[in-house]
This record gives sequence, C-alpha cells and structure tokens, in this order.
Amino acid sequence: MNTSISCLLRFFEVCFRNKVNQRARQLQLTSTQADILLYLANCGHNRVSLTEISASMGLSHPTVIEVVRRLELNDYVKNVPDAVDRRCRNIQLTDKGMGLQELMMEYRDELDQKLARNIAPEELETFYRVLRQVQENLEGLCGCGEELAELEAAGR
Repeated sequence: MNTSISCLLRFFEVCFRNKVNQRARQLQLTSTQADILLYLANCGHNRVSLTEISASMGLSHPTVIEVVRRLELNDYVKNVPDAVDRRCRNIQLTDKGMGLQELMMEYRDELDQKLARNIAPEELETFYRVLRQVQENLEGLCGCGEELAELEAAGR
C-alpha cells in the first residue's frame, strides 16, 4: 500500500464532510450550522458562549456570530443572558434545534453503520485502536489534544 496515512485521513475527511454537507443541505442547513448545533447539543445545558464556540471549533468570532444569528432567525437556538455575568450571553438550543440535532445524530449513526459494513467486529476494534494511536500521535505533533477531545465529546 503506497498511500500515506495523511492522504488517507484527508480523503476520509473530505468524503465524510461531503456526506454531512449533503445531509445538512437536505435539512436546509450549512455544514457549519449543523456542526454548531451538534456542539451545543453535546454541551447539554451548560453555559456556552460565542467565544467558547469559536475557540472549540476553530472558527473566527465574526463567523460564529453570523452563523448563530442565522440559527436564531430559524428558531434553532436562543441567546440567553448569563445568570452569573450579565455582560455575557449564552447560546442554547431551542426545542426545534434539539429536534434537528437529533436528526443529524441519527444520520451520523446511520453513516457509521454503513462505513462499518462488511468489517468483522475484531477488525473494527483493531481499526479503532490504531485510529486512537494516530490521534495521540497527532496530538503530540500539533498540540491539538484539547480540540480533538472536544470534537470527540461533541460526537464529530
């Protein structure tokens, strides 16, 4: 096999992103909107500021402001004053946003099942073990351990 690990990872990322974009479009969302909805859902009812979303997702603050504004216009999120610090605003999913997020999670689970088709459980376990090692190696190379942990917690 002559394909490098980095090329394969990039290929997987591009293919996966294309499938997610396709599903997001069906739900009349951009992929960034879908990503933010999933991130908020995985944060639960914890306080989440625009700054936290920006830092966790590697997006500029102005981008997050605009994406959240569009999500708010569609009643997927609401902007709530922080109970502790009134100067801060927190972003929370609405019931409509939770419903949409659940559809996205179902799609991700369906996609995972399709990706694992015709792969024996023991081979999948080896694959996950190797991927976790690649993740650790990447964390060491790029110092992105926190970001990867947040992505994993967000189910992405």
